[in-house]
Amino acid sequence: IGGRCTHLRAQLGKGALEGTALTCPWHGSQFEVTTGKLLRWVQEPLLIRIFGALVPPFLRRGVPSYEVKVEDGQVHVKI
Repeated sequence: IGGRCTHLRAQLGKGALEGTALTCPWHGSQFEVTTGKLLRWVQEPLLIRIFGALVPPFLRRGVPSYEVKVEDGQVHVKI
């Protein structure tokens, strides 16, 4: 998936991965790593959660996802 959160552009590589759910390190939004789909919108802290609720639904989106395959021990990512 893409490396930046769609909300405040936080580096998702610094977030926590639990199963296939990746949590944004800045405010707690979660993304499905196999599809990029948004699982949960802004959660933390409270002030950001309040302002996050004002963001129109069409802007609450997942991150880009990329097709990946492994051949002969090499990882290929289609971008």
